[in-house]
Amino acid sequence: MDFTKANYLTGINSKGFIADLMPHYPVYVPMLSPAAKAALGKTRPDQQPVLDLLENEGFRFRNYVDIFDAGPTLESRTDDIRSVRASNSQPVQIAAEPAPPATKSPC
Repeated sequence: MDFTKANYLTGINSKGFIADLMPHYPVYVPMLSPAAKAALGKTRPDQQPVLDLLENEGFRFRNYVDIFDAGPTLESRTDDIRSVRASNSQPVQIAAEPAPPATKSPC
């Protein structure tokens, strides 16, 4: 199965096929070609901005790779995500009726 189809199936929440794609036996990294070993955990050039954004938010590569392309998978504790730490909660009151539209003041 090619990557595009697998990615599509994952996107529509049809994940049962993933177990069929996984190797039935361990993949021994020392037995891979030098080129394959060099590619493990590396980001495609077109995805580098995404990796940079996630790392700036606090996500880290912890030596786990994606099952489809062997690219890096990132993880973070919720409390370590910059935008979560910088956020704040505010109470909201839902009115029974919508507020009237704001009127423009004369210029």
